[in-house]
Parts: sequence; structure tokens; C-alpha cells
Amino acid sequence: MSSRLQVGGLALVIKALNPKNLGATVKLVKFEDNLWVVHGDLDSSHSPYVITTHFRAPPDWLMPLGDDAAIELYKLKEELTCKN
Repeated sequence: MSSRLQVGGLALVIKALNPKNLGATVKLVKFEDNLWVVHGDLDSSHSPYVITTHFRAPPDWLMPLGDDAAIELYKLKEELTCKN
């Protein structure tokens, strides 16, 4: 699953330290130190630190969205309408 993640692509958060972030859609910014740097409307209230809009996530916490394989595998009909 994680092999289809790519910079600039979208992914669904399927595992998170903060349960409020489960199901969020994020944009993949870059891959460094075996983690994806992602950008999205994520809740950071669980952290004692001031956090920017960028977060880090292991690849297995993310499900790629919007590519042809995801459309076929997960029957993402809404993705089909966005591609036209």
C-alpha cells in the first residue's frame, strides 16, 4: 500500500496518535527519515508543543487516494468524478 504514496499526492490518515485525525485527508509534502511530512487540517491539541500545519507520519499510517489503483481497489466512485 505505501509504495503508491508519492510527493504531491493525497492520502487518508488510517492510524494516528490523536484519534481526531483518523480519516483526515492530507497532502504528501516530502519523505524524509522514513516518515512522510504531510500537510492538512489536522488537530494538534494532543501535543504540548506549538506545531505548524506540517506533521510526520509513518507510511503504514497513510492510505493513498486518487490514483488508479486506489480507485480500482477501493471502488472510490467520488475519485472517478474528480478525474474527469
